[in-house]
Amino acid sequence: MPNPHDVEAESARGGLDVSSLRARCELHDHSVMTAIRQAGISWNAENRLAMPLHRIYTPPGFFTKDEKRALVDSIASMYVGLPAFLVITLFCPIDDDDFYIGKQSHSERASEQGKPFVRIVSQHLARTAEGKERRTRTIRSLEDRFRAVLEAKNCEWEIHIEEPAADLWRLSGHDYPAPGSQAESQWREVNKPVPYQGSTIADHLAEKASL
Repeated sequence: MPNPHDVEAESARGGLDVSSLRARCELHDHSVMTAIRQAGISWNAENRLAMPLHRIYTPPGFFTKDEKRALVDSIASMYVGLPAFLVITLFCPIDDDDFYIGKQSHSERASEQGKPFVRIVSQHLARTAEGKERRTRTIRSLEDRFRAVLEAKNCEWEIHIEEPAADLWRLSGHDYPAPGSQAESQWREVNKPVPYQGSTIADHLAEKASL
């Protein structure tokens, strides 16, 4: 099991693998957990950020089928290690008389600015980005998934990430398993929610809050 000095040293070298560290130590070891928190490190691996829902609001017919597929593939690639079924991407075409920016309809805004407007709203549950640098990387990484196609279409866009409480979240009647648990691995393997015994995401969050 690592000790707090191991954590500090590995962090300083930039070589701390949080996923590996999770497997090497007990979650109840408060000294290690405290050192991790003081180093500004989340238990969450860099490529396992969240349980994501993405809603993309556009004028009707804005994306082609191929563009949608390319975006979906690019977005899903952010979440390697999570059950694939958690990554939900919704393309939401909005009619002009239902789409307003300020007091302007979408078409009025597009005529004034010379470009269409796209609004992107994403949700990350459970695995949230902690610390200024990581939060900046997260939003920029997500935005970069959209940037090429939006710039090619000469758009203006707005994007934000919400982080709702994951303990108010259920899937087919089940609480989400604790991150890194055997149950989560099983969900990933079968690509769907299944019954399990063990800690839930709510248990994990409560334990984390108590440290």
